[in-house]
Amino acid sequence: MDWFKLAARLSEAETDGVRNDEGQTWVSIISQETKNNQNMLRRMQKARSFVMHNFDASDGEKLSQMPLSYVDILSRAYVVKRGAAVALAKELISDQDRFTYRSLLDRFNSIRDDNISILIDKMPHKSGVFHFKKRCFEIAADGGMDHIYKSIGYHQGLNFRIWKGGHPFVSPHMTCRVSDNKGIATDIHDIDGYDCFMQYRDEARDNPRDRILRSVSEATFFTRLWVMLPADGDRQYEILLERIGSTNVGIVRVDTTKEKCECTMLPKQFPVPDRRHLWSKHELRYVA
Repeated sequence: MDWFKLAARLSEAETDGVRNDEGQTWVSIISQETKNNQNMLRRMQKARSFVMHNFDASDGEKLSQMPLSYVDILSRAYVVKRGAAVALAKELISDQDRFTYRSLLDRFNSIRDDNISILIDKMPHKSGVFHFKKRCFEIAADGGMDHIYKSIGYHQGLNFRIWKGGHPFVSPHMTCRVSDNKGIATDIHDIDGYDCFMQYRDEARDNPRDRILRSVSEATFFTRLWVMLPADGDRQYEILLERIGSTNVGIVRVDTTKEKCECTMLPKQFPVPDRRHLWSKHELRYVA
């Protein structure tokens, strides 16, 4: 089944809710049936939504027959700047032979960088933080954390979500549900949290001590808590975390240009104290 039809199947299955009568999520069911991981299915769904909402039947048909990697880039560009993404898609439709995956990716990077430059000119501090957090999510969701999870025994089934709120004691940037190496969903409490922090030369602005203390406290509600930091930042966070000695906090350095994640400190074990049992069913809706 091609990616467009598979995305349509998932969207149709989720019309009345994301779970079936047995409580299983449709995305996990279709993932097991088709051997596509859940993140890939969501990318298909997002790409199809971009096509369905922006193009007539003729152009939509052409885009649906293109490789997912092409349309995925377009849908990512649409999040950044809608008009530019639609214009790029029409160029692709009119002359697909002129494009390669690399040339499309270069155009996407140009759209993203132009838009970020405009935002930074208007609001340097906040937009820079927003951009870094957004890139951390995109890179992790696109497989950037896969090799790190494999190193601790998880080989597939990573499901990243932007944090929308809903818990009185934690406020991570994003969360991740993990599956074991057979692709089977783990216990409902096997959820990782992610804090994404920019780093600055000014320690008063950066405040690494308060940030690490916040993450260590927050980590007791998760199986693991990952602190994501810029690849070129100093190692003050690693030094502080080593001194505190948290059991389940890890640090990941993110190169947003090369789209790579490097783990500089791995979580050692489960949280101590362990507060995962304090999640209510209502609160778990935001992460499960």
